[in-house]
Amino acid sequence: MAIGVHNWALTKEQALIAADLLAAEGIAILGGDVYEVVCDVIQPTYDNWYCERLSGESEATFVERCLLKTRSYIAGYEAKGRTILFAIVPQV
Repeated sequence: MAIGVHNWALTKEQALIAADLLAAEGIAILGGDVYEVVCDVIQPTYDNWYCERLSGESEATFVERCLLKTRSYIAGYEAKGRTILFAIVPQV
């Protein structure tokens, strides 16, 4: 289903797996957006997270910190009975 965003929308479980796979490849996660499925339509919730590289931070430390922040945000996001999806933004 296209909503004008060029990214994958993943379930909580899929997003956590994707985050682990990206980090294992040394790819930092710069952040992500949260979407909700309402009447079979994917809509933004306007919730998001981001991770910026700190001055002097090594690439490996940045990747690990981004993974921890991403996992914490996704795992802690309360669906409250809604169908929630996550779009992850990897560093290119």
